[in-house]
Amino acid sequence: MPIQGDRPVIQAIVIADLHDRWQVGVERYQTIGLQVGNGRDMSRDALEEAQDLLIYMTGVRERDREIVDVLRHLLDEIHRDQDGACAECGGAYPCHTAVDITRVLGLLGVRDVTAE
Repeated sequence: MPIQGDRPVIQAIVIADLHDRWQVGVERYQTIGLQVGNGRDMSRDALEEAQDLLIYMTGVRERDREIVDVLRHLLDEIHRDQDGACAECGGAYPCHTAVDITRVLGLLGVRDVTAE
């Protein structure tokens, strides 16, 4: 089961974003909002939006892979030949730098955070 945290609730963010997006549409198209029978082919519009989403999400995935590679490299470099001391702060492993990198990797969904 999910663990309750103190971060913002994603559904609330989505609702706020949808409201903001609605306002943009109202201002841009001078209507009260999207309605059936507005002269648009909603099936085609939805398909094109889904294709765009796939492209953007693939870009996000590739960006995240690059970020993971950089963080793994940093995690490895920080403690290379340091006899257990961090090259950045001189503290004993796990130092704040390694802990921060490990946390970011976890946020990116990486379960195995050992340096390569």
